[in-house]
Amino acid sequence: MNFIPVHSEGIERYYFKPQVKNPQIRVKNYLKNRGFKKNNYRIVDTDKFFIPVWKGTGQVTGWISGLSPRKTVVYTETVTAPNGRQITVKRKREEGGIPLKKLMKIEKEILFNALKFPDIRCRKEEVIKDEYAAFLRVYDEQRMIRLGKIVTPDVSPQLEKKEIKTRFIQSSLSSYIDYEPLRHRLKVIGQRVFLYYFPVTLIKVKLNNQLIS
Repeated sequence: MNFIPVHSEGIERYYFKPQVKNPQIRVKNYLKNRGFKKNNYRIVDTDKFFIPVWKGTGQVTGWISGLSPRKTVVYTETVTAPNGRQITVKRKREEGGIPLKKLMKIEKEILFNALKFPDIRCRKEEVIKDEYAAFLRVYDEQRMIRLGKIVTPDVSPQLEKKEIKTRFIQSSLSSYIDYEPLRHRLKVIGQRVFLYYFPVTLIKVKLNNQLIS
């Protein structure tokens, strides 16, 4: 039987175990490799955090209906005039208005930062690497706080679950936004919402009298 760590608000929470043992040494080696001498810099502060990232999955299913966008198309046509000459004339025709009724069934997945952190910029391709899977652990606050501060998401899990559901439906309709009128009866089934905590070490260095991090 697989254990799924579900929070009281229906959120599955995990964290990634930190793998960098001596981040300060890495910073020193980085600076050394770029030609900086020890008297050019000084490490003034080191903070360790767990930065949260939301992930949502689910299936959008239901019916959509509407009429395809109407548009006027201008085209040219060669015709024979009364005097027998061939002339080119411009004509117009109306296109679109084709009825649509479609059953949708789309698997959805979304991944995005759970907070605005001024010094950290996480990209999707960086937080879904397969090699990170070996370091995934069930959320454990007691262990985590010994490794770093746990940062709280900007939005509550309850509100984020609703927002993810809205995003799924809106993205499913994005190809039909020009249909008029557009009606739908879509719902999200099998929704799961995850909160992943990624370890981050923020090191502030005074480099040539300038503070950087």
